[in-house]
Amino acid sequence: MLHPITIITTSLLLAGLVPTSRAQAQDSALDFRQVPASAEWAGHLDVGMFLKSAVGGLVLEQMKRPDREAGLTVLQNMSGLDLTRDIRSITVFGVGAGEDQNAALIAGRFERDKITTLLRTNPTLRQRKLGERQLYEWTDEPRAKPPGPGRFGMFYRDDLIIIAGSEELLELCVSVLDGKAPALDATAPVWQPTPQ
Repeated sequence: MLHPITIITTSLLLAGLVPTSRAQAQDSALDFRQVPASAEWAGHLDVGMFLKSAVGGLVLEQMKRPDREAGLTVLQNMSGLDLTRDIRSITVFGVGAGEDQNAALIAGRFERDKITTLLRTNPTLRQRKLGERQLYEWTDEPRAKPPGPGRFGMFYRDDLIIIAGSEELLELCVSVLDGKAPALDATAPVWQPTPQ
């Protein structure tokens, strides 16, 4: 079984990524300076814009179903995260083949203490410093046979979380965000949601 955040993120991205014009891309929260130049693909979802679309409306309806709403309330109480208001955008990209070559940048309003407390419920969680920031490493579904894939994450800023499939990719993300590694060319083709 996939981790709830993985399911939610994947569902939002799959439902919302459709081609848009260059003008629409420039109006969104997409920042090309956040994506490594070595990215082979990238996708961006402006969550507010997505939730205003027809598909976003369907997702909101599904989230309000009693069988789902209870789980989302528990998630919100544990993490402090309201998925309909707190996530501004999700940018995903890959620098190669394989799950360990993919990363996500999640921008929004986060309660760091609650999220890190939730992370600490995973028995595989390890923490260490990467520069001045705290790096978190964990395994999805640690009790599964075999365990799920490893993840690396950090709060780059209070409003930006990085999740990567490898420590090397997370370090690359930090270098790009710090302006120490080249970023994606702003003329690269973009995939984003279009309101219906």
